[in-house]
Amino acid sequence: MSSLPPVTPPSQASATVATMGSLTVRFDAEASAIVSRPQSGECELALKLPSLHGGLTELLLANGTLLEQDGFTLLRTSDNQLAGCCVLPVAETGLGAATQVIYDSLFRLLDALPDVHLYRVWNYVPFINQETDGMENYRHFNVGRWDAFRSHFGDRCNPNMPAASAVGIEEPAVVVAFLAGPAPVSYIENPEQVPAYDYPCAYGPRPPSFSRCALIHDGGTGTATAYLSGTASVKGHVTVAADCLETQLRTTIDNIGIIRSQLNIPASTDLTTSWRAYVRDPEDTQRTLELLSDELPSCTPDNLNIVQASICRAPLRVEVEGIFCWGR
Repeated sequence: MSSLPPVTPPSQASATVATMGSLTVRFDAEASAIVSRPQSGECELALKLPSLHGGLTELLLANGTLLEQDGFTLLRTSDNQLAGCCVLPVAETGLGAATQVIYDSLFRLLDALPDVHLYRVWNYVPFINQETDGMENYRHFNVGRWDAFRSHFGDRCNPNMPAASAVGIEEPAVVVAFLAGPAPVSYIENPEQVPAYDYPCAYGPRPPSFSRCALIHDGGTGTATAYLSGTASVKGHVTVAADCLETQLRTTIDNIGIIRSQLNIPASTDLTTSWRAYVRDPEDTQRTLELLSDELPSCTPDNLNIVQASICRAPLRVEVEGIFCWGR
């Protein structure tokens, strides 16, 4: 990654308000970009990631005011639900620096709103498994993300990690999308996995900055939503079954089941779910679809989206994330 365009730090100018609308994510784009449609009030985060199964678009948030602030395109509802996205080119100053710019801006946005909590972040990391200056790009990304969290939260850093995923994107830009809101959030860990923020230094000079799941209870509506982070074939902090898709999928399903048990969802609950799997190799699409549909509770071909992307660890072939909703 050389001769890339320079980083332009997001503007700290006041927000520019647009019309009421919605914010969606669209896969299969030729290049990642934020695409606005003023006539309809719609805005998209277009992603240069091939969709292999399921719909091309997914809704982040609807029925809010679209605005631009601090380098992010945002959708804010009347009750302070917030979604946003940012696409920032990586420069000679480095992937870590670009990542910290984005996260510093994100924290400024959240600080400007009363009692808004960060729920879920989707990170798309340029050429995630390639090396730059002797270190894997994912590790450069983790340095910038961790430094932003540490700068903002200090010693309270670890208990404030949102649910998150980080997969590769084949272009020289960092892309981040997020969801936040006023409802209280509990961040949940898997007892069979070391918390990512406690990974040993063998995984890089800074650990990943995320929790395994974020659980939100909305007292006003009586509903609950759980955002499952990108989940893969890891026990403790060690990759299980390097390069074996079948075993990796079964280990991932087991980890998802453990997290679900941590949520204490009653067996009789009417549960709504949506799922996304990232596969490194498109040839793994059919087997991933079959095994997840057969063995992952509540996952069906109709609520599963499969996308091609490189996973944060080179031996991993697949990663799965999900959203659970239940209550009134």
